[in-house]
Amino acid sequence: MNAELPAPQVLHQLFSAIEQTQDGLALFCGDDKLQYCNQTFAALFAHAVNDAVGKSFDDIMRYCFDNKIGLNIETDNIDDWLEKAHKKRRRYKFRRFETDFIDHRWFMITEQRLDNGSLLIYASDITGHINTENKLKRVSKNLYQLATLDSLTHIYNRRHFYHMANIELERCYRNQNPVALLMVDLDFFKKINDRYGHAAGDQVLIKFTQEMSENLRSYDVFGRIGGEEFAALLPKTDLHTAVHIAERIRQQIAEMKVVFNQHVIKLTVSIGISLINEQQLELEQLIAEADAYLYKAKVHGRNTIEACPETIHLQQKP
Repeated sequence: MNAELPAPQVLHQLFSAIEQTQDGLALFCGDDKLQYCNQTFAALFAHAVNDAVGKSFDDIMRYCFDNKIGLNIETDNIDDWLEKAHKKRRRYKFRRFETDFIDHRWFMITEQRLDNGSLLIYASDITGHINTENKLKRVSKNLYQLATLDSLTHIYNRRHFYHMANIELERCYRNQNPVALLMVDLDFFKKINDRYGHAAGDQVLIKFTQEMSENLRSYDVFGRIGGEEFAALLPKTDLHTAVHIAERIRQQIAEMKVVFNQHVIKLTVSIGISLINEQQLELEQLIAEADAYLYKAKVHGRNTIEACPETIHLQQKP
């Protein structure tokens, strides 16, 4: 059985370990001057140990701020930043937080307030963990977008439109709010593809969705249902408002120009509108009804709006 080491040797080994670790360790006295730190901690704040010891917390932070090194201090006013920092320091007996440095490393900072008023600080490098976490977030975001957004137009795809529209319908049912649904179809879109190519058609679809989105409200639900067919669920919207929105869309699309390979492509849309009636309607019923009115709009010459309970002839003849 090994004999216990004498206290001086234990302390020597302890301090040797502290100096070799990649984690930072520091002790600030009650008046916030640095009493001790290892080389890792000093280097974090762009100091040598001998230069750092004896300096106040404020001095070290100002040095980093003035020289744009060490701690990443995101502020235009260091005095305001220090004032906020002092309100947090020593407020709690134990505090832990993440912070980043100019060299893009991240550290978990642990502060322990001792009984004599000193502050023991431990800084552990968590850069790898943060990078992995950010990568997972990006992957998760990409997967979410692939699952919910149309890859070309970046609006809701059919599946997610149905999901979000059903949620909005349930909310409107509970609150007894009117709801309108627009089915929008691009007129003669196949001719655009045939004449100018699918790349031109893609540009038309992108431009159309941008124009359409600008005419919808933040709480409207907008999605691509098929190739050139789109749907927009409009909560808290009566027939008059729905027709007004649809007419604004129709006019702006008719005035829109898409330039592709020196060709100017013009476009019009036909729109069918359905409304929730006194009996609760399912989303599929609303879509089927709006689709029926959309078909009437195309029969009546396109570039036209048709709506229930009456036909709305709003047509811009060439």
